[in-house]
Amino acid sequence: MPENIKKNKGNGIIKKYVFSIFLGLIILFICLVILALINLETPYPKDNTLFQALVCVAASSFISSFVFVFKERKNGLISGLIIGLIILILSFILFTVFSSFSLNENSILLIPASLVPAAVSGIIAVNIKRK
Repeated sequence: MPENIKKNKGNGIIKKYVFSIFLGLIILFICLVILALINLETPYPKDNTLFQALVCVAASSFISSFVFVFKERKNGLISGLIIGLIILILSFILFTVFSSFSLNENSILLIPASLVPAAVSGIIAVNIKRK
């Protein structure tokens, strides 16, 4: 019987990881679509697309890490970095599939744009006091 309890607890953590990563990818997709529509309809300079992508990745990484760590309530920094790393890898894959994205000096900026907000949100989420 205790083995079943441990298995269910492990499945709960995996479900939380999957949920928070899925939420982060949805936020990333919505953010990128909104920015693409803004760039399409306005005479906004197109040179800022890298900065816009970095902001979208940072926002999705921050929110998904915050959601996971707020539910889990432990290991904020480590859990945040894990979520940030997964979002980073999936962002690289998505950007490569859907655009002419390649690994160059600009793509290196995605690494801190994903990992730093995820780690910070993990620390914040662990330290928020619940009533």
